Amino acid sequence: VQDNAIPSGNALAARALLHLYAFSGEEKYLKAIQNSWAQIANAVSRYPTAFGEWLCAMDYAVHPPKEIALIFDQKGNLLPYLQEIHSSFQPYLVVAASSYPVNESQMPPLLHARELLDERTTAYVCQGFVCQQPVTSLLDFRQQISS
Repeated sequence: VQDNAIPSGNALAARALLHLYAFSGEEKYLKAIQNSWAQIANAVSRYPTAFGEWLCAMDYAVHPPKEIALIFDQKGNLLPYLQEIHSSFQPYLVVAASSYPVNESQMPPLLHARELLDERTTAYVCQGFVCQQPVTSLLDFRQQISS
């Protein structure tokens, strides 16, 4: 349960569940995490240095991530957007990408009802599934994810 030289598998699973919750919005993932935290809360508060990965997961839960949906056509250039996302440490991001048209039966809710604008790669930057204005410019995208 606690971290040593190798992070706790349980804590890594909790972070994975947080990503799944942010990606899908399904409450079952959040409930599973809350049950896990209830089991270890006392130990974490008494020995925080032994639970670094758990604390990272808790921090992630407290800071709702930005959700990024990227829609591109077969000729669309997705790489600059991905490079922008990975150009700095941003632990509070969840990213989903799909070619257009999106097959919604196989995609997470983050990609549902997303349109390709002006036949260019289109980025939707959201938080809590509430999105800012979609953008097709890398400069506008950079501004949205940094704010």
